[in-house]
Amino acid sequence: MPGKDTAEIDKTEYLDLEPGTELSLVAEGLDGALKSTYVGQKKNRYIVVAPPSRQSGIEKKLLRSGRIKVKYSSKGNVLEFSSRLIEVTHEPLKLLLLEYPAAVVRLESRSHKRITCFISAKIDINNETKAGVITNISKSGCCCIFEAAANGDNALQSDDKITMSFSFPGIIDRQEVPGKIKAVRNKGRQLEVRIEFADIAWWVPPYD
Repeated sequence: MPGKDTAEIDKTEYLDLEPGTELSLVAEGLDGALKSTYVGQKKNRYIVVAPPSRQSGIEKKLLRSGRIKVKYSSKGNVLEFSSRLIEVTHEPLKLLLLEYPAAVVRLESRSHKRITCFISAKIDINNETKAGVITNISKSGCCCIFEAAANGDNALQSDDKITMSFSFPGIIDRQEVPGKIKAVRNKGRQLEVRIEFADIAWWVPPYD
């Protein structure tokens, strides 16, 4: 694929994940990506993840689906491995046990293509919430339009840290994305704000 490199990585290095890492599960026969969270692992046997939220009965569908493609972001890279659901535990908590992967693949991107869109979003900044619209997005950031303050006193400044929240097509759960403001441009009654994500957004096309 143009602009992409894939490299197989030593699994012992790249499955050293921090609990709480967000995972994307794409299963055969299921539409869209499911959002899960890494819990832990039994090295070379299985990894433990939380069930996708608000998905009643999804465990049975995952058991029937066969292979599951798992993606996550680490140190600026998007990583991927193939697995399958081997067991569902119910005590003391409901958890999913996935087959330990044979290998992990790093999906390196030389350039992140921007996609034109129109997605309602909110950002939290300095204990305030502002509503706006994402007009284009890539795996590394986005451009948003916000209404400018009538008195010209706008709270959005370059280098401010923010958290965005929005629903993205094809992703079941609402995304919450930390980042920082890279640039603010006053366009009369509107502010054009360029935002850099803190981590690579694996869920933004193009997909591999």
